[in-house]
Amino acid sequence: MRYHSVHIINSKNKFGKQQSDIDLKADEIIFKHLKESGVVFAAASEEKPEMNHLSEDGSYFVTFDPIDGSSVIDCNFSVGSIFGIWKTKDLEGKTGRDLVGAALAIYGTRTTINIFNAQNDLVEELTLMKIGKKEKWIVTNPKITLASQAKLFSISSKGIYDNPALWKIYE
Repeated sequence: MRYHSVHIINSKNKFGKQQSDIDLKADEIIFKHLKESGVVFAAASEEKPEMNHLSEDGSYFVTFDPIDGSSVIDCNFSVGSIFGIWKTKDLEGKTGRDLVGAALAIYGTRTTINIFNAQNDLVEELTLMKIGKKEKWIVTNPKITLASQAKLFSISSKGIYDNPALWKIYE
């Protein structure tokens, strides 16, 4: 998919969002690998928001957006995959505070993944790097933290509407 242009297809997901071929292909790949892991009981995605049983022996429920930002991928903006992981077989009544793990994979000029693990209460950044002829994930930031005051570092094509002060920059 790294060398693929996005093609809008004539379907929408259950949230009314227009789907692209890359949304569906990423969804298929992620579901395949979650099933093959054997540890995921069920999963749901933006493209398939209902419970999808994967392994009766699994202990986890994973939710994900396979390609967040797919509508801007052909502009060569960064996009990502977002994951929430619960140690349960049923999400009813669960909240974000019940997460046992979360991840955000970012595909742009670098391919990175930021992973939170409740066991060590840290967020790490790993970057996909080519070492010799193999691609490997290398820890490039062992402890990501957010400052109480932060500067805006990226403006999404839709993000400007959320902050009217940014309009002045582009007038």
